Amino acid sequence: MTDPRYVAITMLDSTDKAVMSIKDRLAEHGYEAVIFQSSGGPAMGELAKAGMLVGAIDFIACEPSDEQVDALQLPRLVVPVCIEFSENDPPRVDVAQSIARWLNQARNPVIVMVPTKGTKAQGRTFLRQLMESLSAKVQLITIEADVNSSRFANRVADEFLQMVGGGVPAHQEGSSLA
Repeated sequence: MTDPRYVAITMLDSTDKAVMSIKDRLAEHGYEAVIFQSSGGPAMGELAKAGMLVGAIDFIACEPSDEQVDALQLPRLVVPVCIEFSENDPPRVDVAQSIARWLNQARNPVIVMVPTKGTKAQGRTFLRQLMESLSAKVQLITIEADVNSSRFANRVADEFLQMVGGGVPAHQEGSSLA
């Protein structure tokens, strides 16, 4: 039996351009994307338990479910951008800390990539709290780009491929969240 070549990708409609670019880039390296609308739920957890996934790319930051905890045993790249807050519903520190605790417990590599352009003020507050709550074992990369830019999508795909042994050279670019 060959090694799994499937990558789970979670997304919302607002990140479809980036996710489709990542899907194509992964395909160039022999990986097939299995795209889930929203968190992936039980289906993603079952694929992870069955050993069918080489890793996961998440474009959704939400409090982890039991299925996501199972799926966290995979190498994982997280892009925490699909968080919309209204003026009456500010970002909650406990949610950012809950997500960070979940990522900090990973047994396999975890990368958190944050695009610094196009994020609303309330989203920046949430992201700052999340980033401050991550342990040193979680690799944090910030990049000055919009989430749907080809520059960001290519970087996500390249970092993921490098993490799972896809042979893409490392990047040295980074910035801080303003």
